[in-house]
Amino acid sequence: MPVLYLFDIDGTMVDMMPMHVKAYREAYKKVLGLDIAEKVLVRQFGQVERKIHEAVFKHYGIKNKEKIKPIIDIYTAEITKSSKRGKIKVLSGVKRFLQQLIRQQQPLGIVTGNSKAIGETILKRTGLYGCFVVYSYGNVSKRAHIVRNAIRMARQKGIKFRNVVAIGDAPFDIHAARENRAVAVAVATGRYTLKELKKEKPDFALKSLKSYKELIKKTEEVQQ
Repeated sequence: MPVLYLFDIDGTMVDMMPMHVKAYREAYKKVLGLDIAEKVLVRQFGQVERKIHEAVFKHYGIKNKEKIKPIIDIYTAEITKSSKRGKIKVLSGVKRFLQQLIRQQQPLGIVTGNSKAIGETILKRTGLYGCFVVYSYGNVSKRAHIVRNAIRMARQKGIKFRNVVAIGDAPFDIHAARENRAVAVAVATGRYTLKELKKEKPDFALKSLKSYKELIKKTEEVQQ
């Protein structure tokens, strides 16, 4: 029986952090007149959208959470524009990894904190959209719910699988996998170093998905 492989997008399959940072900073400047520090933002990447802003508001001591919605609206408009016209880099090993899994007839899914509009734009621009059978986006309250939704959608489609492997670049991805009893795979191609990711005790930690053959072998061993 196959394994359901679930992939985060940003920092895991593509690199567009500068676009996200620019869009977030633009939104905070317009709504609050605040020059938000990049390091404050990127430490929250990997969470669902609202959680990112709640953490940023807490850091800066901002009490008016009604301002979160207009910030999200402006950010969404800005990142959608930039992702449609800017160059989005697909990270090394990603396409070959996906192709190998498809050849093995493994079902693939997306688990991202991005909204549906942003996630679809990124995947279509990079030619990755058609690789997946389920797409779970960030319109929920917790990262773990995104993974849970993907698993539920796969079952509703009648897809049979013996286990789940969830791949991401942030501690939030590892924790979400754990909460859903999935094999947690951390890849150090985003904001976090390999050392930082290993502290969260994923099942496997990789420098990049160029090591996909090794990962496939290891996950197969876990299933036996």
